[in-house]
Amino acid sequence: MNSFLLFRLVTFILGLSAGSLCAGAPSEPGRSKDYNLTKGLLVDKVHVEVLPNIGQLKGVKGTFITDKATLTELWSVLMDYGHYSDFMPLTKKSKILKSEGSAVWVDLLLKLGFTEVNYQLKMDHKLQANIAESRWVRVSGDMVDIKGSWKLESEPAFVKATYISYVDSGFFVPGWLESLLTEKSVPDLFEAVVSRAVKMPQTEETISSQNTSKAKKL
Repeated sequence: MNSFLLFRLVTFILGLSAGSLCAGAPSEPGRSKDYNLTKGLLVDKVHVEVLPNIGQLKGVKGTFITDKATLTELWSVLMDYGHYSDFMPLTKKSKILKSEGSAVWVDLLLKLGFTEVNYQLKMDHKLQANIAESRWVRVSGDMVDIKGSWKLESEPAFVKATYISYVDSGFFVPGWLESLLTEKSVPDLFEAVVSRAVKMPQTEETISSQNTSKAKKL
């Protein structure tokens, strides 16, 4: 990302409310936070932590559980690369460039205020009976480096999801801004994914899973 784009991004962030700025403390490795989300009642036990740097890559890890959708439904949402712009936060455009076997190349355009960030990722995915995993790496675009992963694990009463993201923007970013753009956005991402899944037509698998979940809670 060039200096002009950075200037526009920082200008946009500075225009946010003072409360948002105060919430964005410096992102120090090992710092974590648990979120009690009740807005959508879709996800539970949301935990976000800052990971140790890998070279210049700064990482964040988030986990949640949900009994509102099955592993298969959540996986279908995560694999719907061509429609990420319909539900993923900040995503303006998404397009599948090509696919080979289990690998998919995706072009993403993110809109941050008046600033647009464009990059291309290579996605690799693997689906098993009770575990689904997706990994991605940057192949070109504005950022210096990007890598991350999703892991879904099916339990009798819920699905556990683990999200990891590492980003090297190539320029200095203040700690409060890193926090606002990374760990602060993770809970919103989780809500968006599960919300998309529950809007899909329910299958027998979904109904069975939800009934099992309710029985476990009694």
